[in-house]
Amino acid sequence: GEGDYTVEFNGHGYCEIEELSTVLNNAKDEIQKVSELRKDLIANISHDLRTPLTMVKAYAEMIRDLSGDNPVKRQEHIQVIIDEADRLSSLVNNLLELGNAELKLTDFSIVDKLNDCMTRYQILIEQNGYDIKYIPDEDRVITADIAKLDQVIYNFINNAINYTGDNKVIRIKQIN
Repeated sequence: GEGDYTVEFNGHGYCEIEELSTVLNNAKDEIQKVSELRKDLIANISHDLRTPLTMVKAYAEMIRDLSGDNPVKRQEHIQVIIDEADRLSSLVNNLLELGNAELKLTDFSIVDKLNDCMTRYQILIEQNGYDIKYIPDEDRVITADIAKLDQVIYNFINNAINYTGDNKVIRIKQIN
């Protein structure tokens, strides 16, 4: 009851006590698994929510500091904030629908999707000196759940940013 999953129940001598010990040990093991899955789920959710929040904040700061007087740049930056807010809403909706693992498949250009993702990282390129380049292959129309694919692409790029080191060089290469 206190979360100590190292406890072993030993019921020797009476058949009912031995059966109860077996049931308690099985229940303890299952509760431990659920506890570990919950920790993993929270870590994954935190990771997925952190990226769009970082983007929203960075672009809002950029509007405040740099592009507020330039209507074209301001509009581009505001659109990124709107897109990231939509992505946050989608992530939250996915959490609410967690029991429903049904994919929403659509056909779309993978080159357009990757280019769209890359535009959202423009601020990191401009402000933090990252050298991020997308190297496309021949365009393909793919069938996938676009929101789930977005999560995968953003996780890959964010991990590359987090672990690229001081050289800040990242290459995203599409290979068909």
